[in-house]
Amino acid sequence: MREDERRLDAVGASPRAVYWGVLVVSGALAVCLAVAGARMLLDPDAPGAWAPLASVGALAGGAVWLVVTWSFHRNYLHVPRPAPHRVRVEEVGGRPAVVVVWRTVFRRQPLLVSVVVVLAGGAWTTALVALDHWAWWVPLLVVAPVLLGLPDRLLELVRPLRLVLTPEGLGTTALDGDAWLDWDDVREIAVVQDDQWAVVRVLPVPRPASWRHRRRARFLPAAAAGEPCVDVPGPALPVDPSAVIAALEHYRATPAARAELAGEAGRRRVLGEVG
Repeated sequence: MREDERRLDAVGASPRAVYWGVLVVSGALAVCLAVAGARMLLDPDAPGAWAPLASVGALAGGAVWLVVTWSFHRNYLHVPRPAPHRVRVEEVGGRPAVVVVWRTVFRRQPLLVSVVVVLAGGAWTTALVALDHWAWWVPLLVVAPVLLGLPDRLLELVRPLRLVLTPEGLGTTALDGDAWLDWDDVREIAVVQDDQWAVVRVLPVPRPASWRHRRRARFLPAAAAGEPCVDVPGPALPVDPSAVIAALEHYRATPAARAELAGEAGRRRVLGEVG
């Protein structure tokens, strides 16, 4: 297995010091904006005071951006606690399986930022139109591409994202679609960098007969899936990623042990309580 230098449960490829810097600057700007808006509201006759509507907007904008800053910390710097209750033994397709329910906070935070950008851009455009300003269309240059991507982000969040392990094979209900691979077709478990996070990637033998992939419904078209593989983003794993990887390696290499995945023994191995 190829090792990744970053923590598997981390979001973002930059050093933590960079994210702390972004957090401090973002928080300071949000506080300054909120304080300025509040001062103008409390003393509207002060020299250089803004109009009441602008002051309210500054106060509200600062407060909202503080929430965004908090969400940035939760996504990029907070180390979540293990959540063993997300690893369950359930019936899937009429047969018992070990189901690992993904975390989704690593996807919710960018969605929150997108919503804030769309609302802020809409308010800015409305204000410029009310002032009959010629540049009313400028905010739309930022808002339009973000708005077009929102439906797909929402579709991702309503999907039951999970990793399913059965005695026959493993599959995912993932961000881009559903995938399946039999254990006998698994060649390697790797850790690779993909987008902003490290991914646990299950690689198959050449031309795997069991490989299945069904793309989810999309609002915007996207590139077709590449080479066959089953991917799990590291930040999506609710328990120790090294324990999950060790369990995948064990079942890949030990066919006789795969029957555990029909019951509690498989769940305990995924949690790192066996072996």
